[in-house]
Amino acid sequence: KPRVPAPAMPESAPPPTAKLDHCCGLLERGQSDEERFVGLLLASKIVAAPAGLRRVCDAALAFLARLVQSPPPPDTVGGGNPYRALALSVLASFVTDDELRSRADAL
Repeated sequence: KPRVPAPAMPESAPPPTAKLDHCCGLLERGQSDEERFVGLLLASKIVAAPAGLRRVCDAALAFLARLVQSPPPPDTVGGGNPYRALALSVLASFVTDDELRSRADAL
């Protein structure tokens, strides 16, 4: 039987660590909240290992703390606060990791 080589990754695809570095960079040094929101979205797509989750936690904590304390946007319907809801959802994902669950600064 002839061996079929495994398909190669496209050369343009960055390695997973580069994607995580980019994601954390947006969360830590984003020039706007929009860039930080993109960082959160990227994190949800690329983080699978606990070490990656811990890096995102370290990078996102300041932004998430600000979101928790943000007032709702003026056009919010129903009295909820989507910023707070998003932040609490992300923080809840952090407690799935034993190390993060025991960190006081992540609470």
